[in-house]
Amino acid sequence: MNPTAVQILVVDDEPAHQQAIRRSLEDTRPHYEIRLAASLSEYHAAVAERHPDLAILDLVLPDGRAESVLHSPPETGPFPQVVMTSHGDEHIAVGAIQSGALDYVVKSAESFAEMHHMVERALRTWAVITERERALARLRESEERLRMATEAAQMGTWVRDIPTGSLTWSPNLERLMGFEPGTFPGTDAAFRALLHPDSVETLAAAQDRVRNGDGYFHAELHFRLRDGRERWSLMRGSAVRDANNRLVRIVGVDMDITDRKLLEAKFLRSQRLEGIGSLASGIAHDLNNIFAPILMTAPLLRESLKDPEDAAMLDTIATCALRGADITRQLLTFARGTPEARVPLPFRHLLREMEKIVRETFPRDIRLTLEIAPDLWPVLGDSTQLHQALMNLCINSRDAMPDGGILRVSARNVDVDASFASMISGGQPGPHVCLSVSDTGTGIAAEHLERIFDPFFTTKEIGKGTGLGLASVLGIVRGHGGFIQVTSELRQGTAFNLYFPASAPTRPALEVPAPRIPRGNGECILLVDDEPPIRNSMRRALQDLGYDVLVAHHGVEALTLFGQHHSRIQTVITDMMMPVMNGPVLVDALRRSSPHIPVLGMTGLPERDGIKGLANLELQGLLIKPFSIETLAHALRSALTGHGAGTAHPTKP
Repeated sequence: MNPTAVQILVVDDEPAHQQAIRRSLEDTRPHYEIRLAASLSEYHAAVAERHPDLAILDLVLPDGRAESVLHSPPETGPFPQVVMTSHGDEHIAVGAIQSGALDYVVKSAESFAEMHHMVERALRTWAVITERERALARLRESEERLRMATEAAQMGTWVRDIPTGSLTWSPNLERLMGFEPGTFPGTDAAFRALLHPDSVETLAAAQDRVRNGDGYFHAELHFRLRDGRERWSLMRGSAVRDANNRLVRIVGVDMDITDRKLLEAKFLRSQRLEGIGSLASGIAHDLNNIFAPILMTAPLLRESLKDPEDAAMLDTIATCALRGADITRQLLTFARGTPEARVPLPFRHLLREMEKIVRETFPRDIRLTLEIAPDLWPVLGDSTQLHQALMNLCINSRDAMPDGGILRVSARNVDVDASFASMISGGQPGPHVCLSVSDTGTGIAAEHLERIFDPFFTTKEIGKGTGLGLASVLGIVRGHGGFIQVTSELRQGTAFNLYFPASAPTRPALEVPAPRIPRGNGECILLVDDEPPIRNSMRRALQDLGYDVLVAHHGVEALTLFGQHHSRIQTVITDMMMPVMNGPVLVDALRRSSPHIPVLGMTGLPERDGIKGLANLELQGLLIKPFSIETLAHALRSALTGHGAGTAHPTKP
């Protein structure tokens, strides 16, 4: 038994169903370890022996129904459970979900074959639920700590005298508010001077309620203390009235809830980032379909332009499209948080390349200092993404020094200990390479530090920043298993320390010159895409490369053309997401009539997993939009010559 494998428990009294699910999961996901049970008693024994990562249960078993175990999780703790039902019993499955099941599957040969998709979706959903429960538990723990805190450490008392307007604080409340005991002036003006502007209306509303007859004062107030600290307090009080029912004073307590508010803010921020990440993946397909024909058409038009002004206008169009594609990639980097290819990289070469760019393009009143440790460890990573992260930070530093200053970039080896790692979000102990970018610029205000990594958040003027730079830096660093430390002070500057896990030293790979663009020799290509701009630009590009091109608008039309011209069609290039008949269905139909026809796929989706059934299509390549003519030419030549399949990612034309 492999302790690191994903443990899947399948409970069904039909051996044929057991084996169909087992074959489907083991064939598509070898890292799954499948265990079988045929009854509830065998289910209990299997769970007691080894806690599964996921259980798939038939609703009706020989010794009972699955609802009995859904109501009462085992002593070893809860885990995700999915129920199976027959056709016509979906209403029963819905009841099982209300009893605690995470999802349900209607039994069929098709659902068994696609079981790995359901398993992955269930595991991802459970991970999200578990993380949210942990965050809520931490929030409840924080509230309990505040409730149980001693009065001397976390609470103070106050009295407001209504006739005179004076305010008296206990010594402990004075300390909490940043005063030495006995030094608070006791005036309303002194109190309001500490109040954050966002709490002015909250205080006024609470005071009005008391004046209008409410016997209790209750308000959560935000303060900005004299030393610059932010403080939140829960102020509660009771009204005291005289014999004529006139309000004479309010007596109350002040409880510090700063920790709770900060934890709430972090929890909401994590939810916000999760939502933006999902949005980023969702819009990527449409955006990439928009940029693809622009980037492919630009070099085709350039060949026919003679007027320098026309060429300059075309350059502007291509540059804007490249900028849009780059913004999409930055957003997707934040959403995915994972590098696409990892090889051992020496940071020294990356920094020297950056140094040249900065010295040639940055204003002369910004002085660059570069410090690189002589024995710098290599890092396992993606050179393009690391270069992007470094340049984003340098550009931010440049913008923070409009009147000039010093930009310091350094790289050194650091052995991170457990104590230091525990103080930083995402910190991990062990050997790291620390990449530091600091400046002497304007700095970042304290109230903005918590939001600087939020996508689209920027303190720059409109038109001078997308708000995606630091979000993509965070995604890149986390994707490489690293973490970030930020320090900043207004008018003193900012420092970003990026920690990347060090890799074992390796010999540098030899540089291979870029191959020439391969051309066709009249081969017939069937091109399928539902987007007219993409069809037209790719048809023209393929014809210019020397290919004969047949064009189809969707899968049904493609099958018709293939039936008419199958004897001369040598390769099919098809989009994966189309109306009428999508790419995977088209490829499956083509394979039935011509099993060996080479097929190249195209997609605007950022992730391969977003295409249902992709792993079973045996494509000769997958082009990620937008891609250049060079990328298309090499992928097509590889498909025609029978070389290996792969994924071609976006490149600049």
